[in-house]
Amino acid sequence: MTRSEQRQCIVALVYEKTFHPEEPVSELIDLAVEARAFKTDPFIVRAASGVYEHLEQIDGLIGAHCIGWKLQRIPRVPLSILRVAVYELLFEPQIPTGATINEAVELAKTYGGEKDASYINGVLGAIVREQQL
Repeated sequence: MTRSEQRQCIVALVYEKTFHPEEPVSELIDLAVEARAFKTDPFIVRAASGVYEHLEQIDGLIGAHCIGWKLQRIPRVPLSILRVAVYELLFEPQIPTGATINEAVELAKTYGGEKDASYINGVLGAIVREQQL
């Protein structure tokens, strides 16, 4: 499975968790594997779980850089993409920053709305500059 495919899976899990906040990520993964032959691997499990282990910090950074938006008003798809990308930026240092941002923008072009890609690029760029990543 390519890193891009892994990211798609992670975003899907993070998105699903927005509908089932009380469910542990491990259970969402088990349900996805059972219901739709979802493929998983250690990186997917680590990243999807990691987003929620560090959600307060991740959402704090996103919220601080969402110009003109409150975190609660960001649609679920771009918010899920942002959460996964910020997790990678902060907690997966072996992944190049540029690759993380590029993949997030591509996911937004595929799954998000018309303006999501540029918005995500701007938010992630601001976070990278501030955090000096």
